[in-house]
Amino acid sequence: MSQARRARIAVIGIGNPIAGDDGAGIHVARRLARAFAAEPRVYVAEWEGDLFGLADVLPRAERFVLVDAAVGDRPGEVRRFDRGSTWFAPSFHQLDAGTVLRALEALGTVAPFPPWELWGITARLPCQFGEELSPEVEEAVTQVAAALE
Repeated sequence: MSQARRARIAVIGIGNPIAGDDGAGIHVARRLARAFAAEPRVYVAEWEGDLFGLADVLPRAERFVLVDAAVGDRPGEVRRFDRGSTWFAPSFHQLDAGTVLRALEALGTVAPFPPWELWGITARLPCQFGEELSPEVEEAVTQVAAALE
């Protein structure tokens, strides 16, 4: 993909939208997709699959923001980290997004590797299926979407 066709920024919402609060990242992406529908410099995507598949979208933008639910005792807290952070985001996936991105960078999947940051919205482990978010996570989704917008 040529440099001229790359978006300036990509926002990737990660999660499972039918697992309650684990869908927080997807809900953020959906809000931002509507807000930036006509803006070619912003690439917004929902990511429900294997996080190592993100290697396929890394050439699409100069910079990445990933939003995901992270296991936490107090739902709705927002935590922001970049590739220099040492924080591990306990995730509902096999690995947290930060760990996967560090691995993709070490593997040389794209050069230069784009800068990235991870926004985590804390949530409790899902105990039933459904698309509805808890009130605390819904509020955090609204805050994160507004901040990124």
